[in-house]
Amino acid sequence: MRKIVDAKLIVVLVIIIAGIVAGIFAYRSNATNQEAASTRVVTDALGRQVTMPTHPKRVVILNSSNVDLYYHAGGAKYIVGKPTTKSLAPEVSEALAQVKEVGQINKLNVEAILALKPDLIIGIDVPFHQKLVNEFKDSHIPVYINKLDSVQDVVDSLKLYGELANNPEQAQGTINKLEKQYQDEIQKAKEANLGKRKVLVLWGTPDSMNMASSTSFIGGLLKDIGVVNIADKVSKNQPFMPLSIEYVAQENPQDVFVVTHGNPAQVKVAVEKMMAQNPVWRNLPAVKDKHVFILPADLFGINPGTRIGESMSILIKDLVAGK
Repeated sequence: MRKIVDAKLIVVLVIIIAGIVAGIFAYRSNATNQEAASTRVVTDALGRQVTMPTHPKRVVILNSSNVDLYYHAGGAKYIVGKPTTKSLAPEVSEALAQVKEVGQINKLNVEAILALKPDLIIGIDVPFHQKLVNEFKDSHIPVYINKLDSVQDVVDSLKLYGELANNPEQAQGTINKLEKQYQDEIQKAKEANLGKRKVLVLWGTPDSMNMASSTSFIGGLLKDIGVVNIADKVSKNQPFMPLSIEYVAQENPQDVFVVTHGNPAQVKVAVEKMMAQNPVWRNLPAVKDKHVFILPADLFGINPGTRIGESMSILIKDLVAGK
C-alpha cells in the first residue's frame, strides 16, 4: 500500500515539476517576444544594423532636414532635442520652439544630448555625425545615421518616421502631398520646354567653388526637370568635383546656379565680384545675360525635406526666366 502511495506521490511531483518548467519556458518565451515587439532593427546609411525602440518616446535629432521630416510624419511630440538652426520652415520652428537645442550640426553638445535621456538619436550622413556613433556606444543609446541624397530618400524617411511615431497615416498623407507637388512641378517644366538647356551648378563659397553633378541633391532635381548638367560630362559618380573655369567656358552653360551658405544678398555681391574680376567668367554669355541665380541655402544648401516642391518651383522659375 505504501509503495502505491509513494508511486502516486512521485507522479504528482513529476507533474508539478513539469508544470513549473513549462511555466518558466513560457515566461521566458513571452518576455523574449515582448522584447522583440518593443524594438526594431533598421539598416542606416553606414550599413549598420541599428536596434531601436519600435515607438521611441524621446528623440534627439541633429539636423534640420530630419527634424522637418519627423515633424511632418507625425512625431512632433516625441522630439526632445533639435539642432541650433535657422533652416526650419516657420511652421516647424514655431511648433518646436520649446524643444531644447543641442548645438549646431557640426558643433553638437554631447552633454546636452545625454541630459535629455533620449531613447533614439537621429543624425545625417556627415563626418561629424558619424563620429558620434562611438561617443554614444557606452551609453547604449541607438544612433541612426540617415541618408537624404534624393527625393526617394525623403519618401523612405517619412515612411520610417511615421512608423516610429506610430502615425503612418499622417506620414503617408505627407508623402502623397509631396509627390503630387513634385510631379506638378515636373509637368510645368515639360510644358515650358526646358529640356536640353545646359546648366552649371556651383557649390561652396565665392573663394572655393565646386561643380555639382546629377548625383548631388540639387543635381537630382535638375535631372528630373530634364536639363543637361555640364558637370556630368566630367563625372557622374561623384556629387561634387573641382571647378575648372576653362571647362565651363568650353561647355558654355546657358544658366548658372549658385548654392552657398550665408546671407543671400551678401553672397550675390561676392559672386558678382568674383565673376567680374575674371575675364573668363565676365565673357561667359550666361553671366553677360544675367542668367546667374543665387539659390536660398535653406532650400538647396541642405535637403529641404518636405519643402522639395518649393525647391523645384524656384529652379523652374529661374530656368524659364533664363530662356
